[in-house]
Order: sequence, then structure tokens, then C-alpha cells
Amino acid sequence: MQRPTSIMVIGVLGIIFGLIGLCCMLVGLGGVALLGGMTDQIAQQSPEQAQELAMFKDPEYTRYVYFTGAVSVVLSVLLLVGSILLIGMKSLGYSLMMAWSFLSIVANLLTTVLGLTAFSAVLERHGQSALSPSSLISLAVGLIFPVAVLIVLTRPGMKERFV
Repeated sequence: MQRPTSIMVIGVLGIIFGLIGLCCMLVGLGGVALLGGMTDQIAQQSPEQAQELAMFKDPEYTRYVYFTGAVSVVLSVLLLVGSILLIGMKSLGYSLMMAWSFLSIVANLLTTVLGLTAFSAVLERHGQSALSPSSLISLAVGLIFPVAVLIVLTRPGMKERFV
């Protein structure tokens, strides 16, 4: 059976997004870990940055960053594996991509809600605003691909093509 073009496009984009997400999250988590350990030294060299760097020592901030980072790494791996299997027309690839889409939508919504509610106190404590247009733009952009995957994979007769 021939592979539909839409499956190939979703699979290739999924591999690209999965690799980018995995690399960015691992580098980002490493950067947060390094900055957390170096804030005292940087603050001594540059006192004007001490207030900005104080957030990296805040336990609530680091928990939030590590938690969302870990969720993003897991979702990136799920997207990468699911996309590879989807291109191979495997039923496991179909199931993984459906699961990734739902989990990604939930994670995007939850991260935005947490950022605007529970995490806003941490940001305000360090002189930053929780309500910014970037959080809503990020939510909208973060939902485009998972919703597109759901639309493509739930078309009539699509599930039957996977073995």
C-alpha cells in the first residue's frame, strides 16, 4: 500500500521538530543547571545582574523549569520515535503520534495556565510579569502541529492503512 503524502509530511516534520525539541531542551536544562551554580560568581563580577540572576536560585523556579523541561524531553522523544514509525506505516507509530498529539496539547495548555497562575508569583517576586503576549503566542504556535497531526490522522480510513 502506498504511503499518503500527508503521512510523509507529518512524519518528516515530526522528526525535525522532535530532534530540535530534544536538542534545545537538553541544552536549555544544562544551561539552567550551569547558571544556577554560577550565579554567585557572576553576581560578584556584575552586581547589576544580581537581581536578574536571583531567579535561577529560586527553588520554585528551578522546579518549574526542570519539570517542564523533563516533560518536553519526553514529548520530544515520543514525537521522534512516533514519527519514524509513522513513516514506516506501523500501527505503533499511529498510536504514538495520536498519544503525542493529545499529551502535547494538554502540556501546552497546562504550562500556560501554570505560568499565568501558580508561577506568576515567582516571576513577580523577581520583577517580571507573568502575563505577556509571548505566553499566549507560544500557546497558539505550540498547538498548530499537534492539532494538524490529529486532523490528518483522524481522517476517514486513515487508521486502516497502518499495519
